Amino acid sequence: MNRFNEGKACDAVIRHLEAREGSARQNLQWPERQGDTAPIELTCFIGGRLFALEHTGIEPFERQIELEAKAHFQPLRTMFSGKIPRGECYKLHVPAGATLDLKNAQISRIMSALGAWISTEGPSLDLAFSQYLTPAVRQADAIVPFKVTLYRCAFSGVPGQLSVVHLADSMSTRKRPSVMRLMRYTFFFR
Repeated sequence: MNRFNEGKACDAVIRHLEAREGSARQNLQWPERQGDTAPIELTCFIGGRLFALEHTGIEPFERQIELEAKAHFQPLRTMFSGKIPRGECYKLHVPAGATLDLKNAQISRIMSALGAWISTEGPSLDLAFSQYLTPAVRQADAIVPFKVTLYRCAFSGVPGQLSVVHLADSMSTRKRPSVMRLMRYTFFFR
């Protein structure tokens, strides 16, 4: 927890909120430290309103830090380094954690299959300048056991690159009653 500096970051945000609201914090609580299952750093009242804060260093989806540490998709990024035209980016959308529990040999086969697919599909996609256009979709099969989508986007002046976007499940499907209860009263600062 200390490596993300949650306490310092939350205190800075609270000081901003106190200045904006013209009121001091009251009833400061740390739900995680108090054993609550809600993944919230702290709650407090400022000016009679309840604020709930969560530090952005916490994983945006389950096992995200582990996934990045394992860098399963790095071989794809390396494979396409220098091969995508300047000013273009291929965006590969994959389910978050899709490869976490797979063996290295299977991951290697998946990356090879995705590399061949991206090489074929990427250049034929319409180039999106301001919003995503229709992607290429690869359905799950025996080699790649999860669905992926590929977009081709324009980014003026940047080197061509492959970007892997890990898509997490919707928050509404998770069982977090404490968070939902707090969210009804949470006001986000502007």
